[in-house]
Amino acid sequence: MVYDPPVLPAPDMDPKMPAAIDPVLTDLLAEAEADRLVIVAGAGLSMAPPSGVPSAGALAKAVRAKYQNNTGADLPPEVVDDIEKIACWFLGKAQLRPVFMRSLIDWGPFRRNPNSGHLAVADFLAAGIFEFAVTTNVDWLVEKAAELVGERDFEAAIDGKQAGIKHLHRTLLKLHGCIVVDRENTVWCRDQLKEPVLSQRVESAAKWLQVALQGKTIIVVGFWSDWDYLNSVLEQAVVTIEPQKVYLIDPAEQEFLKGKAPELWEWASGAKVKFEHVRASGAEFLNALRERYSRQFLARLLNDANGTYVAKFKKAAPGAPPTHALASADLYALRQDASGVTRSDAVRAKRPDAAMRLAGATHLWLAGKGAQLSGASYVLGKARIRVLQGAGQVLSEIKRAHEKDAGPVLDADLVVCAGADDDGGAPLDVVRGDRPGSLVRPAPAGEWVTLDGAIERLGE
Repeated sequence: MVYDPPVLPAPDMDPKMPAAIDPVLTDLLAEAEADRLVIVAGAGLSMAPPSGVPSAGALAKAVRAKYQNNTGADLPPEVVDDIEKIACWFLGKAQLRPVFMRSLIDWGPFRRNPNSGHLAVADFLAAGIFEFAVTTNVDWLVEKAAELVGERDFEAAIDGKQAGIKHLHRTLLKLHGCIVVDRENTVWCRDQLKEPVLSQRVESAAKWLQVALQGKTIIVVGFWSDWDYLNSVLEQAVVTIEPQKVYLIDPAEQEFLKGKAPELWEWASGAKVKFEHVRASGAEFLNALRERYSRQFLARLLNDANGTYVAKFKKAAPGAPPTHALASADLYALRQDASGVTRSDAVRAKRPDAAMRLAGATHLWLAGKGAQLSGASYVLGKARIRVLQGAGQVLSEIKRAHEKDAGPVLDADLVVCAGADDDGGAPLDVVRGDRPGSLVRPAPAGEWVTLDGAIERLGE
């Protein structure tokens, strides 16, 4: 018997974002599918909460106050309100590194509290949704976010040679340097570019970009802020490049943006470039794009699994469970489970593959039984059920790999390892929890079963 699979609905739009942004998200997902989506990020991304990296104006005030407190003197009146002028003044006194960088800058906000935009960038670099990312930020926030999404060894690049090194994740090129990799050679003012070490590094990065950016679609986030001096290095790197499309994500009005960075504006909105300005917070927009991508990933997985469901259960597949109420973290956890990785590992799969289809069929089976998605697992009656992709593994090794996935969000009464083999000779304390459990009162680690084992317990 042949069954026609149902057409799954398109993923729901993030209710926090204007409806007009929905077509932009669709376009960007299409560009990602075509392997030509990149992001260029500036200071505005890292100023969004909870990161709170200070604006140029706020940093200038903080540096001035700390200098007054440390020395009893004030900065020259012609520089006090401009962080670039302050940096240049210290550079002229040979005090940029020993005084300005080492004793006047509070580095704390530059290396903690990544926001939802940083998490989106880290996720998209791990899974190859972004071909690469470029930033003028010297902070450590994308790297910190990478740790949170399971990237165990993230390495940013600060020159063209490093940008060309292959990693499991895609490249993050930091044009102004990095406070962890080489703090004393981070860029704070244009005059620093006269130094050979910095000029050679920037030239190397610019040459790499001139090749890598050709023909790409670029998301530009957070440049048109009060950090005016940051634009100079970016201009040197990109103004000779002709991209396919540029999407500028910034809440400010266009006239303000033109005045802030006229050369970048002319480059981004050139006659041969498809240009679109989206008035939205960069962090919120990237989070919306991440949620949309994750929902589409899951929708594709379930569409692809229709045939597997029909072959397994000999009946038409039910409708897909709704995901509109799930936040980024839950959607990412579902992608981790579909990929068969632990909560401590990054998702590498850009799109669903054949090994995931039995897990997809398991999602459809649970939805058909009336189970409801709650976070990254299902609730059926009083039982919480988690679905893992276990292709090519046995139950005991899957459970052993996931034994550090702890906490109430990850607790499950039943863990269905779709595609796994039941190693029936394994000791019960390897496959089960330390004490007997049931679907109502689980053992500490729940019960780990294959899909066939779940069908035996819950009924087809």
